[in-house]
Amino acid sequence: MTMLRQTATVVAAAVVFALAALPASAAVVNLGGGWQASWDTSLDGLVDVVASDFVGDTLFIEKSINFRQAPVNGVYQPVLVQFQQIEALAATHIVIDDEVLTNSSGTSWADFHMELVDESGGTKFDPVKTAASGGTSPIIGFSISPFTVGAFSSDHKMLDIWGGTVPSGTTWWPGSGSQDGQLWINVTPGPNNSGSFVLLEQPTTTGIPEPATMSLLALGGLALIRRRG
Repeated sequence: MTMLRQTATVVAAAVVFALAALPASAAVVNLGGGWQASWDTSLDGLVDVVASDFVGDTLFIEKSINFRQAPVNGVYQPVLVQFQQIEALAATHIVIDDEVLTNSSGTSWADFHMELVDESGGTKFDPVKTAASGGTSPIIGFSISPFTVGAFSSDHKMLDIWGGTVPSGTTWWPGSGSQDGQLWINVTPGPNNSGSFVLLEQPTTTGIPEPATMSLLALGGLALIRRRG
């Protein structure tokens, strides 16, 4: 079991009650490999990102998100994590080695979406490296069970996952390192530490939203991060 999985089962039941006592401070995590991760103050205590390894030009990370808000018209509030380059010789691959996604919203998820909002150029999912990372699933190399269908967009900026259900009160574990694969992201470090992108994650209850809907939500979330940054 990876670091986040070891603690998720214990804390999932208690986190909803403990969050109210946490101070409202923005989270910024130095991941190593020339990158840091950050998120809006409203997500403090609900989001965690840790580095699990750094090899060559590849940074391996683990993430957890607890979705607590109920959906509006079948759509949940998206969670955005900003990745910012902080060193000149930064990693050119960021790999999600494991995910811990908890549904505390009161309703079941019918699908899940991951979108890369590219602020500096060159950030894309890498289906080839993902497929080569191990495991077997509809997206070869990245486990998505209990969902049964997954597809990258033509520009490799979005991953849509559907054909299953994550009931409220349960935790979903997509990917699992060498056992069930990894989700690879190619990034392009920029001059003066200008490399930057946002990973947007969002379930819905009703099916796959139009890509335009996701983009509008992403832009709204980016504006919120910048105002609070």
